[in-house]
Amino acid sequence: MRYHFNIKDGETLIQDLDGDELPDREAAVQQIRKTVEDIIRLPDRYGDFARWARREFVVTDESGHTVLTMQVPAALLRTEGLSTSVGHFHP
Repeated sequence: MRYHFNIKDGETLIQDLDGDELPDREAAVQQIRKTVEDIIRLPDRYGDFARWARREFVVTDESGHTVLTMQVPAALLRTEGLSTSVGHFHP
């Protein structure tokens, strides 16, 4: 399934028009975590993390339905088995 990793910054939604082909929502959560690790590791590319700390990933499927939302800081706290407590999954 294709997942689109849109970013919500306040009232602005920055759309991911390309998306990524991933097997399931758990893989999407892992993709968010890897992206946040890159944001921290590569400030020259992504800017100051403080800007990102207020943002949220809004992941949609190929039909445009929201499948999960996760605040950027929550991705740092996430460990296996805790995805529903730090992110907001939508059926």
